[in-house]
Amino acid sequence: MLPSVPFAETLEAMDKLYKAGKFKRLCLSNFTSFEVTEVVMTCKYNGWVRPTIYQGIYNCMQRGIETELIPACNRYGLDVVVYSPIAGGLLSGKHDKESRPEEGRFSDKFLKGVLREKYFKNGFFEAINELKEAAAKHGLSTIEVALRWLVHHSKLKIFNEDGSRGGDGIITGVSNLKHLDDNLDYLEKAPSHRICWRCWTRRG
Repeated sequence: MLPSVPFAETLEAMDKLYKAGKFKRLCLSNFTSFEVTEVVMTCKYNGWVRPTIYQGIYNCMQRGIETELIPACNRYGLDVVVYSPIAGGLLSGKHDKESRPEEGRFSDKFLKGVLREKYFKNGFFEAINELKEAAAKHGLSTIEVALRWLVHHSKLKIFNEDGSRGGDGIITGVSNLKHLDDNLDYLEKAPSHRICWRCWTRRG
């Protein structure tokens, strides 16, 4: 949706597309909790197709959606599907505050260095280093701990209380087949060790 276009105008058009069979579920991405509420209420009032999926950034270091967004989604029946589970690669432990990648999302060339300026801060790397040390004591990588946190310790409903599959999900990007296999393996594992829990209280 464009900020310059009223929500109702876009939502009415989406409803027509839905009724024409062009898509099965309406998704909102990177909306505020207030905007989610406005969209849901607008759809409900007009009898239009309502959103049932919310997509947003969420990981063990960036937990801003926990306070209002996830509760809003739960209230209005939206499944939460998150991206950037390892903070754009920072939780891999390959970078530090002084790193200056020549290419990629954290280079000065990409979006004029906006992402680098946003993430390359002392507090963020201090938290990552603490997590890295805690994970290493159990022979784990920060990537494994971060993914297992999302499944078992976060506010997502990956599994219901009875053990059945929940509606929430995790989008994970990979650069090769081994990374994919590793990530899928991590996501199937049990909860992480308690020694790592103190790191998860840090919020981005």
